[in-house]
Amino acid sequence: MISPTSPALFLVLLALTCSWPSSSSAGHGDGNDIDRQALLSFRSLVSDPARALESWRNTSLDFCHWHGVTCSTTMPGRVTALDLSSCKLDGLIPPCIANLSSIERLDLSNNSFHGRIPAELGRLEQLRHLNLSVNSLDGHIPAELSSCSRLEVLSLWNNSLQGEIPASLAQLVHIQLIDLSNNKLQGSIPSGFGTLGELKILNLATNNLVGNIPWLLGSGSSLTYVDLGANGLSGGIPEFLANSSSLQFLSLTQNKLTGALPRALFNTSSLTAIYLDRNSLVGSIPPVTAVAAPIQYLSLAENNLTGKISASIGNLSSLVGVSLAANNLMGSIPESLSRIPTLEMLILSINNLSGQVPQSIFNISSLKYLELANNSLIGRLPPDIGYKLPNLQRLILSKTRLSGPIPASLVNASKLEIIHLVDIGLTGILPSFGSLSHLQQLDLAYNQLEAGDWSFLSSLANCTQLQRLCLDGNGLQGHLPSSVGNLPSELKWLWLKQNKLSGTIPLEIGNLRSLEVLYMDQNLFTGTIPPSVGNLSNLLVLSFAQNNLSGHVPDSIGNLVKLTELYLDGNNFSGTIPASLGQWRHLEKLNLSRNSFGGSIPSEVFNISSLSQSLDLSHNSFAGPIPLEIGGLINLGSLSISNNRLTSNIPSTLGKCVLLESLHMEENLLVGSIPHSLMNLRSIKELDLSSNNLSGNIPDFFASMNYLKDLNLSFNDFDGPVPSTGIFRNASRVSLQGNDGLCANTPELGLPHCPALDRRTKHKSIILMIVVPIAAIVLVISLIFLLTVCLKRREEKPILTDISMDTKIISYKDIVKATKGFSTENLVGSGSFGDVYKGTLELEVDLVAIKVFNLNRHGGPSSFIAECEALKNIRHRNLVKVITLCSTLDPKGEEFKAIIFQYMPNGSLETWLHQKVYDHNQKQVLTLGDRISIALDIAYALDYLHNQSASPLIHCDLKPSNVLLDLQMTAYVSDFGLARFMCTTTAACANSTSLADLKGSIGYIAPEYGMGGPISTKGDAYSYGVLLLEILTGKRPSDDKLKDGLSLHELVESAFPHKLDEILDPIMLQSDLNGGKYHTEIMQSCIIPMVKLGLLCSSISPKDRLGMSQVSAEMGTIRQSFLELQREQGASCDGHRTLAFSGARGSVAVAAAGGRTSGEELGRALERGDDAKSLGRARTGSGPKYMGPKWFEPICSPGKAHRPQPPPPPPSFVVRWLDEAMDGGGDGGRRPHAVFMAFGTRGDVFPIAALAAAFAQDQRQYGVVFITHSAHQTVMLDICLCQAHLSLLPNSSRASHRKKTIQVEHRRECLSAVENVFGNDMSTHGDFIVINFFALEGWHLAELFQVKCIIAAPYFVPYSAPASFERQFKQSLPLLYKYFQEAPLNMVCWTDITHWMWALFMESWGSWRNDSLNLSPIPFTDPVTNLPLWYMREESPLLLYGFSKEIVECPGYWPFSAHVCGFWFLPMAWQFSCNKCKELLCGNASNSGGALCVNHAGLEHFTMGNSYSSLPIFIGLSSIGSMGFLRNPKAFLMVLKAVIEKTDYRFILFSSGYQPLDCAIQSFAPSVAESSEYQASALHCDSNLLFNGRLFCFSGWLFPKCAVAIHHAGSGSTAAALFAGIPQISCPFLLDQFYWAERLHWLGVAPEPLRRQHLILDTDNASSINNAADMLIGAIKSALSPEIKAQATRIANKLSSEDGIGEALRILKERVLPQIES
Repeated sequence: MISPTSPALFLVLLALTCSWPSSSSAGHGDGNDIDRQALLSFRSLVSDPARALESWRNTSLDFCHWHGVTCSTTMPGRVTALDLSSCKLDGLIPPCIANLSSIERLDLSNNSFHGRIPAELGRLEQLRHLNLSVNSLDGHIPAELSSCSRLEVLSLWNNSLQGEIPASLAQLVHIQLIDLSNNKLQGSIPSGFGTLGELKILNLATNNLVGNIPWLLGSGSSLTYVDLGANGLSGGIPEFLANSSSLQFLSLTQNKLTGALPRALFNTSSLTAIYLDRNSLVGSIPPVTAVAAPIQYLSLAENNLTGKISASIGNLSSLVGVSLAANNLMGSIPESLSRIPTLEMLILSINNLSGQVPQSIFNISSLKYLELANNSLIGRLPPDIGYKLPNLQRLILSKTRLSGPIPASLVNASKLEIIHLVDIGLTGILPSFGSLSHLQQLDLAYNQLEAGDWSFLSSLANCTQLQRLCLDGNGLQGHLPSSVGNLPSELKWLWLKQNKLSGTIPLEIGNLRSLEVLYMDQNLFTGTIPPSVGNLSNLLVLSFAQNNLSGHVPDSIGNLVKLTELYLDGNNFSGTIPASLGQWRHLEKLNLSRNSFGGSIPSEVFNISSLSQSLDLSHNSFAGPIPLEIGGLINLGSLSISNNRLTSNIPSTLGKCVLLESLHMEENLLVGSIPHSLMNLRSIKELDLSSNNLSGNIPDFFASMNYLKDLNLSFNDFDGPVPSTGIFRNASRVSLQGNDGLCANTPELGLPHCPALDRRTKHKSIILMIVVPIAAIVLVISLIFLLTVCLKRREEKPILTDISMDTKIISYKDIVKATKGFSTENLVGSGSFGDVYKGTLELEVDLVAIKVFNLNRHGGPSSFIAECEALKNIRHRNLVKVITLCSTLDPKGEEFKAIIFQYMPNGSLETWLHQKVYDHNQKQVLTLGDRISIALDIAYALDYLHNQSASPLIHCDLKPSNVLLDLQMTAYVSDFGLARFMCTTTAACANSTSLADLKGSIGYIAPEYGMGGPISTKGDAYSYGVLLLEILTGKRPSDDKLKDGLSLHELVESAFPHKLDEILDPIMLQSDLNGGKYHTEIMQSCIIPMVKLGLLCSSISPKDRLGMSQVSAEMGTIRQSFLELQREQGASCDGHRTLAFSGARGSVAVAAAGGRTSGEELGRALERGDDAKSLGRARTGSGPKYMGPKWFEPICSPGKAHRPQPPPPPPSFVVRWLDEAMDGGGDGGRRPHAVFMAFGTRGDVFPIAALAAAFAQDQRQYGVVFITHSAHQTVMLDICLCQAHLSLLPNSSRASHRKKTIQVEHRRECLSAVENVFGNDMSTHGDFIVINFFALEGWHLAELFQVKCIIAAPYFVPYSAPASFERQFKQSLPLLYKYFQEAPLNMVCWTDITHWMWALFMESWGSWRNDSLNLSPIPFTDPVTNLPLWYMREESPLLLYGFSKEIVECPGYWPFSAHVCGFWFLPMAWQFSCNKCKELLCGNASNSGGALCVNHAGLEHFTMGNSYSSLPIFIGLSSIGSMGFLRNPKAFLMVLKAVIEKTDYRFILFSSGYQPLDCAIQSFAPSVAESSEYQASALHCDSNLLFNGRLFCFSGWLFPKCAVAIHHAGSGSTAAALFAGIPQISCPFLLDQFYWAERLHWLGVAPEPLRRQHLILDTDNASSINNAADMLIGAIKSALSPEIKAQATRIANKLSSEDGIGEALRILKERVLPQIES
């Protein structure tokens, strides 16, 4: 029986003379043998598509001769071995196999068995060998296997086993091999494994194991092979393991191991391979004292090792490969390394090595890879290096000081592939490299090399594999010869910038048609741009900037349609800009500044809508008006048209460029007023309109531009009053001089004071002065009357009704029971208006905090009301969460009021800062990191209260006892009994100045409050400042140690900044500031800025204090600096971290992979192996920890099946280092994170994975996480994903009765996964989440963690909202409907809602948002009032579609933020699930044997056919069968049979694992083969071929081998066939399939769509079958017409030039990533 979960591809060999299958019968024997019956039962319960069990017939009595069966020699024969490896069997493993009671060997490996391992196998007492590896088994490992007491081999690798390893397996005393690798096992390694005396091989790699390595492991004398890599193991390396005398292979790579390296490891008598890379090991490398240690491979890279490399390493005389890269090693390179005769790989890059490079290193003739980059090494390259290193393939010495000339002999190292000698001080003439036929990259940038006679350039024509040539920054002189056009045709990068090249640019440059990047800027070139440049149609970046070029720009430059960046600035070009530039659709940067261009600016330039980063036309001679088409630059970020001769008005269409951040229009002849449409430029930061003839008033909207930092309106003719708010408050940011008609009401701007009001205005003012007081008196009297009435009614209504709580009101009895009668044992604190108890409410598990108000104390009742009012209007992650309240009468009839809060187990900040006073025996102390985080949390809370909440609030009583700490030491601000809502009117402010009932706390209350000053946010800022100083000093503001009446502020101010050590908390000093450089850096980067913040906030004058938004920003910067310093000191984990946690439905692993930083120079530097710190100084401030060699491949790669074996000889046995970033990216603290979340089918998920892979490869400063269902695990684990690992969520079952439970569990796991990425650190500017339409959980989680959310939809045409949606929405949520209808440009509006966001309102998201995420139940509303967030609008989310504009028309009513990128096709290797073909397609033919697997080879053989057969026709209906549409598979096959009887067509049928169809094919295919001799012969007499490779995208390999594709018009199949360029026949069934079917016909690549009944019949009568066959034949003939075939080819050619993934990546970087200066 074939499992429906295992898709199968069947080749149905059909011919003209085929006939319907005839029935056959099998004989039944009458034997009663137990073994025979067990075997027959086994055969009947498994699926055998390859008929490997054909010999197992009932009539055969001698079962000992059956395939795979071995019997004992004694009679009667019993089964002793069953070997069915690689038989393509499928299904569950039948428990009946346990009836083979004499079996000793059971091998079912390399099949497709799924489900659990039968526990009944534990009954096989004679079993010695059990191999179930390379299947799809899941569930737990049965503990019953421990009953197989004779077991010697247990091989279960490469399955999906879960749970813990049974500890009882340690009872298998005879076990010799345990291989459980490549599963999902959790928990720790059983300690008993260390006592297995006969164990030889232990392989547990690539699981989710945690805990320590068993300390006794290695204590036996038999252990030879241990691989525990790619887990989460911690602790140190056990002593027994290090001292093992038998161990030959040890791999502990990619764990979390700590501690020092055991000395015994390096003095072993048996170990040949040691892999300890990617851990957190510390200390120095132990000396090698053994005389002849057999170690061949040693990998210690990416740890925290320090000290020197001992000379004793030379004692490892058998060493083949060693990598110590990316550590903190210092000192010199030991010369003893050169005495190792077998050394091939020496990798020491990215350390702190110094001194001379021993010349003897260059005498190691066996060396293939020599990488010493990014160290402080000095010396010279030896003149005979090419003769001494004849086998050298990689020479990477960048960022060292190996000065001198390039040795001429280097070209004799004929095997060289990569030469990176960047910035090492090379001099002399460049040699000829033409003899290096394998050379791929030559980077000699930033040296002092000379060109000589340029013969070196001509010689490079012989380097036919050369792709990158970088000679920039050398000062090369002379004319660039025409031989540059003879460079290899594969050349993609040519960098000649920053030299002194002169003369004209050779015409032959146009021969380099593969060029993608050409930099020739900053030279002395003259003449014109040769027209032949237009031949470089693949160019992405072109720069001729800063030369002496002149003349017109040739029209042929318009042919460069792929250009993303063009730089022609700083030359003498004249004439007009070629209009042909307007056809560019990928250009992002265009710089034509500082030339002599004239005439009007062509409107075509402003039609390049892709321009997103910058357009600079400044310093030219452009004249005339600015074209109205300037409004087409809707994506542009920077525009400069300054210093020209432009006239007329500023066009109002400029207001459409809403993403502009910088706009320079100064030094022109512009007239008129500033158009009102510029108010839409909400992102503008710089605006310069100076030195024009503009007039009129200065618009008020400038004052509301929140991001505007620099405004220059000087030297115009503006008049009238200048606005007094916003940017105009800061005179240093506004330039207004040269406008004689301007006036101001404030002196700061240095303008004349505006004239006083005229007499009429004064008269009106007098009237108002009389009327307003009278009206106010009447109003006050009315309020007093109403208040009296309310007070009387209050006595009759003791329970608050105006405070809305979603949870139930609990009773007084519940409170008494929870607090154990208000016992002192439960008392946790007392405050001004009551006591706080801890307790557990009935039917609840978690502790709560219960604040009981003392209503007899003055202010108690009002405090309760004030706190309730405050809490019902606020909700923030750093504010204490209210659970419910109790307002009732106690048994005495007196009022009782209490509020129940979330309990904080770590108490208040007060108890932690002053532990001696409270004496809670807390052993932990507040570290500096804790204090910084707490201060940041408090700042966030206050910033929210003041600036972000629906009703801004002032706390009025901030102090340490009102700051609570949870288990993770997250701070929560509490106690709102004195809180006041911020006044919004003058009358309210006047009323708020009464402080009779405002106590506050001595030392923390603002001084102006004591003098009757108004309540304001500055008062909270003062309290925060005092609190911050207390956090740092450990001293209260009322501390007795403050002498002579000094305040805490004065004490700290007197010590600032040079004597801070004297006043800082000594506990903090002891725990964090441990002297040395670290102390100094911490003081400068963290302590002093925090003290400065505290002093500013606690200033006496309110106007000198900072606002909390500024304080929170500053504290965020301080925390990021602290984290960066921690990383430099090894205090935090490295750039690659793995987090393991348990979800509701099993284990989930989230792995975050680092990567390469962005930026032009940085990217190239990484290719050279540049040091992260030096790169930071030069460019971006961050970089990778280690840019490792690509040749290192692990013997046990994650996700790759492997068998335990000794290390093979080089070069096949090597290790890969992940490309990771040591330092954070983004804003400077932790690196930014990108989460890609996708659910659904493989067609929905894999394109998102491809996008994630591309992003991870391009943006290596990011930690990239991919989250999907575990259903995709088998294939996804085989996808390298550019070293960006996967987080796999368990796939939810589809059982309808469990739908709700599954939904809850699934969302809980999504929350856990994303929380592990974003929940531990504050979000950075660069964080974002990408989701597909089946992962809407990600949208809500992005809101929770305050990160951007992007929607990526592969092959998806959006569904419209239901017809009744708008009507129902408008009725239910009228205000929110108005909110979306009135949304400004680029903000979330009704178009977004109807396009796709309607799903956020239609599903059951409300309770999850409210209960689990603490968000408002309805998106875009306030969590308390449920009113729209009028004060805060979100930008329309970026929406990326993965289909082509050539195929789908994009209507104008789509949202502005929707981008169509092109189809997201997958890499070829991703289309194969079998590793052999995957590796072959990846170019790794050596591993795969250079040939396809048997299944794919058979498939390819069938597609080729023979001389008289046509190309086959593909038929695939995906999941249509499992959806219930294919009810009669036999009828479907009979239609195909009828087609074949009438034609010579051949078919490939893709069944998608639909069991009824599979069964029908099995019974149908044999008879076809019997009547199809020539086809059967071509396939070695196979009647059909069961293809187990799970292809789901056929574009790259299978579809081009087919004549036609017949499918259900699914978006994935449609795209694949379009890309392959073959005709299609569609038969749609549901949803968007009808759209695609009609679209294919409209495009001319398919005939009219078939109806369902034309292909899928419910009955199999002859008439219906023949009619359907005729319809199908007609459709095939139409599809094969010359017109349709030609159109399919034309469209495929168009699609071939698209790069959907690349375009999506470009848009993603442009719209989401922070701006990084190149």
